Amino acid sequence: MNRLMYAMLLVMTVTLAACSYDFEQGIENGDVINVHGDVYNVAVLQTFLTKVEGKTPDQVRIVEYTNEGDPLLYDLEYDGEKIKIEVDRSEDQYRGSGPVKAEMSCNGIIREERGNEEAFYLLRGCQSGTDVVIVKLRRMIN
Repeated sequence: MNRLMYAMLLVMTVTLAACSYDFEQGIENGDVINVHGDVYNVAVLQTFLTKVEGKTPDQVRIVEYTNEGDPLLYDLEYDGEKIKIEVDRSEDQYRGSGPVKAEMSCNGIIREERGNEEAFYLLRGCQSGTDVVIVKLRRMIN
């Protein structure tokens, strides 16, 4: 009986660990990581912006961490005309009753400076009718 309980506990621990999005692995994968305005791999996002401006297909993953440390995943894919964004909130324990995943398309992306210390990357011309802030940048890490 004890072996069965330990085996089940081990399986549950491994499963839960696999569900969370690892910060270090995300950086190594080249994902844009946003931890409360401290943004890692900003150059990847800037390259995506440049490719969109040049009408060259590209894709990028942005991972934003909540105050509780839960990852929100934003997968952007540009096909040469529109940007498709998929938002995955499945790991956010405080997401409320909203959808776990959502998709929409937008016409473009811009970087907007606000004051001396902040910049925002915004998706424009989205199906929702409003601009979508995908990154609020206070400090670039690399």
